[in-house]
Amino acid sequence: MRSSDTDPQLAPREEILLRVARTRVEYAGIYRIRSLIEETDLLAEVVAAAADQGMAPLLCHHLINIAAEQLPPLGREQLRQ
Repeated sequence: MRSSDTDPQLAPREEILLRVARTRVEYAGIYRIRSLIEETDLLAEVVAAAADQGMAPLLCHHLINIAAEQLPPLGREQLRQ
C-alpha cells in the first residue's frame, strides 16, 4: 500500500495498524496516522487490536515517535509504559 492510497473499506483502526506494521513509517503515512488519531477516539481499540496481533510494542513505538502530540496525555503515558 502506498501512503497516498487509502482503502475506503478499511476502518480507521485497521488502517492505523496497517500503516504501523513496518519498521519505518513512510513520510506521507505519518500524516495519515496523525490525522486518523486526531479524528477518532480509537486509541484503546487500536492498542487492544495491536496486542491481539502481537504488534503492540511496534504500535507504541511509532505512535510515541510520530503522533505524540495527537494523543491525549493519559494515552501517551500509557503507551510509554
